[in-house]
Amino acid sequence: MKECAILLNGELSELDSIRPYLLGVTHYIAADGGAAHALKHNLPITTLIGDFDSLSAEILEHYRSRGVEIIEHPVDKDATDLELAVRFAYARGAEVIHLLGTEGGRTDHLLGIMTLLGNSDFAQLRLWAYDRTDLITAVQGGSKITLQSHPGARFSIIPITALVEGVSLTGTRWELVNATLRLGSSLSLSNVAAASSIEFKVESGVVIIMIERPETRSN
Repeated sequence: MKECAILLNGELSELDSIRPYLLGVTHYIAADGGAAHALKHNLPITTLIGDFDSLSAEILEHYRSRGVEIIEHPVDKDATDLELAVRFAYARGAEVIHLLGTEGGRTDHLLGIMTLLGNSDFAQLRLWAYDRTDLITAVQGGSKITLQSHPGARFSIIPITALVEGVSLTGTRWELVNATLRLGSSLSLSNVAAASSIEFKVESGVVIIMIERPETRSN
């Protein structure tokens, strides 16, 4: 599997607007209660993974009876169901992973999702997360990325390491050239796309980048 989607147990309110980003997905994996989203939206999950503390016995049996791969972990474990699912997909050859159902729920889980995007163990992966309006990913030091955009879209860079150096950004209203960002600074928040694509690169450190999806923009 080169491209997959992982369904989480949070809110999944804008699936129709996200579907165009999922055209390359060949496998859907449910992390515990994310299986309820798969059932509701008729998504063909191939693997169900977790400790199943947030999944009904009926849904679990529904997928078990249909031959879906079930990987059960103990409730007392050292990783979230999401991390287990990402590690599973990575081990199976995934190169791009889309995280669906990230909204709502506990704040610690939300922060856990955002920081997992920048986990150095997954530096070779492209992890995408989606909330109600934005496309979210992490960029590791020594990397660059081109994001398709639309003029006027909100765009933010959020450092998640103490120091982020060599930041260059083009295609936005406020561009950067070899800039340094520091954890907690708001310098790189609330930028605006000025072109149909944004070029971004960073020499060291890790950032989360968020860009407004065109189909969710309010008029």
